[in-house]
Amino acid sequence: MAPNFFENFCVPVCCYKIDSGLAIVTRICGTAFYINKKGIFLSARHVFEDAFINSAQKNETVGLMIKPNEGDGSKTAITRVTNLENAPNKVDVCLGKTDFCAPTNIVHRDFGETLFQEVITIGYPTDAAVGEIGELFTNTRVHKGIVQRTIRLGDLSLTPSVQGYELSFVPARGMSGAPLLVVDKATFCLLGICIGSYRSEEMLSEIVEVSEPSREYRERTVAYNTYGVAQTLSPILDWKPVQGYGSSLREMFVGN
Repeated sequence: MAPNFFENFCVPVCCYKIDSGLAIVTRICGTAFYINKKGIFLSARHVFEDAFINSAQKNETVGLMIKPNEGDGSKTAITRVTNLENAPNKVDVCLGKTDFCAPTNIVHRDFGETLFQEVITIGYPTDAAVGEIGELFTNTRVHKGIVQRTIRLGDLSLTPSVQGYELSFVPARGMSGAPLLVVDKATFCLLGICIGSYRSEEMLSEIVEVSEPSREYRERTVAYNTYGVAQTLSPILDWKPVQGYGSSLREMFVGN
């Protein structure tokens, strides 16, 4: 498997502007990935919502940084994102289509019990972006870990609509929209889509001392827990996006 294989189907979401006929990348916004050879891609809904808001304020355009010639070669090009649909029921997933078609080994498979399941993700963290505006690029970052908790509707107080998986690793900013994969030999089975990282805080103890009537000293011991979160596709597999021309999301994956 070539070192840049992942970059063929897992791509950065970016904002760019046109200057003298050239696309100038101004910002890396997140990650997206292709699920078939018809130009259909998935990402996190909030990635594109934020990207379109920011691009509108600065008169920029939202696109994907892709490898032209169906992923053959080291050069990077940009394909504009115009056809985009949000998943129903406030699920943090969106689907789009580009003229560019990428080779991909991602398939969807129904999993039963996922606790302790080994998973990986591939994305484009903003802290790995290098270069000045106009020469901005970023490389892939890979995380490997396990599913350490199943998240059901209402489990996360700040985002009660999330249904998916708590991960043993923390995806960096920019990796929202990245695929959560189970590797089966040379096949990548899609389990969900990374949508962010969370932190919980628990106070273990507190000591309060009063030395003077007007002075109070406190010493607290606090534990912080950080973890990644991925959205499962199970609630929307029967969704039929316009881009699918009558096909459900389940039917749009490679091999289906």
